[in-house]
Amino acid sequence: MVGIAASGILYMSAIWFYLQALQTEEASTIAPFFQAAGVFLVPLGCHAYFLIAGLVSGAILNPPFCWW
Repeated sequence: MVGIAASGILYMSAIWFYLQALQTEEASTIAPFFQAAGVFLVPLGCHAYFLIAGLVSGAILNPPFCWW
């Protein structure tokens, strides 16, 4: 639930910056930057996925409190 809220906040902040840029520049110069955001966000998302998957699998394979 926190991840969904954080995602929404980040998206709305990107929209806010986009609208602020539209007030100062032409749309034809700003739109490519907004559309190129996915090029930078996909590698970050993949990195986070593998980081979290490694942490979860490590916690499952090596639990911190092992009784046996």
